[in-house]
Amino acid sequence: MKKVNLPFAGLLFVALLCSCSSEDSPETFNINTKGAPANTRLGGIVAGNKSNPIDFAGESYRSTLSEYQSGNYSPDSLAAVINLVNSLTGTVTLTTTAVDDTTETLLTASIQSPKATLVVILQQSSLSTEAREVLTDFVEGFDSLKAKPFEEIYPEIVSLENTISGSDSLTATDKNVLLTVTSIARHSLSNKCCEDTDWETSVGNIVAATAGALVSTDLAVRYTLITRIGEYELVPL
Repeated sequence: MKKVNLPFAGLLFVALLCSCSSEDSPETFNINTKGAPANTRLGGIVAGNKSNPIDFAGESYRSTLSEYQSGNYSPDSLAAVINLVNSLTGTVTLTTTAVDDTTETLLTASIQSPKATLVVILQQSSLSTEAREVLTDFVEGFDSLKAKPFEEIYPEIVSLENTISGSDSLTATDKNVLLTVTSIARHSLSNKCCEDTDWETSVGNIVAATAGALVSTDLAVRYTLITRIGEYELVPL
């Protein structure tokens, strides 16, 4: 496995941010969103939350992952996973830096040392202190959260999303990042009772989602897909 110096990974992440757009609205979201409508059922379980305006992110993530799971794929490298995600999402390219060492280092750090990596990327972000605290608490409590039945997970995440949406102190950017991450987390946990445990969402996947969300919503979806598929396929990270 590639060993990562976290401060260096943080500097590389700054370079990644400088090369990408910092905003991505629902109107410019370029991943094919063919998931179930919000508040509909996936496998008999309500997964969506139509009060979250960014819920198309989680829907697209879950739909694309399901498409991958139903296919016959066997990527053997991180670059191969990235190319597959490109194809499945209908994206011509991830970004101009998608397969370079910057991105690979960031995604590797997210999996190898997720909580330390979160500290680095939040320090380099423009998020408010309150938003950083919300993300830190969410990541710190993620393992405990995912151990619960989804019937308990769902209202917890929706309650958090309602608090975020109704906050007067969080900025629009704060809310976009937070609601992107919670949407992906909620949808990624929706079928956990029915899946092979090898497909369980990891803390690293959520950190990767956060790193992507700081750049754009679609990159959050793709980073989560890349790291989750990469972990399952045991590609070198």
